[in-house]
Amino acid sequence: MTILAFDQASRTSGWSVFKDGELIAHGTFTFTDSSLGVRLWKIRQKVEELYRKYLPDRIIYEDIQLQ
Repeated sequence: MTILAFDQASRTSGWSVFKDGELIAHGTFTFTDSSLGVRLWKIRQKVEELYRKYLPDRIIYEDIQLQ
């Protein structure tokens, strides 16, 4: 089973990919645009790119922390 996991935020987000319990890839992406809408669009594009590359069986997001 392949899992794509995200520690998401609106400016810098982390991601990792696990295959059968083993970490096979990880990284971060940062978007500094002043518009939240533009950042969300870019995050969506990055998520789609990672999905197409790794074809995960599951996608997991960290619970949102409101501060």
